[in-house]
Amino acid sequence: MTALTTHVLDLAHGQPVAGMAVRLDRRAAGGSWEPIAAASTDEDGRVRAWPGAPELEPGQYRLTFLTGPHLDVEGSDAFYPEVSVVLQVADAARHHHVPLS
Repeated sequence: MTALTTHVLDLAHGQPVAGMAVRLDRRAAGGSWEPIAAASTDEDGRVRAWPGAPELEPGQYRLTFLTGPHLDVEGSDAFYPEVSVVLQVADAARHHHVPLS
């Protein structure tokens, strides 16, 4: 699935965030979230592909960035131990990109 990508940047240090875990979920008909895939950002801070994920379909998706473990490695406290972004995909044929800074 390449219709959804993300890019994580550490603005405090002016660099991409490598190795951050990111989960991808889809909202089910009953309103609960179903896990679809998980990946880690590459050396450029990007997730370009979601191994094992099905093709995007119209609907709501959630990206959860696991910021806490990344900050623990950096020796910092995590005010936000995770950050979730919910997006609505209307046209699954379009490319969707979610930046996080």
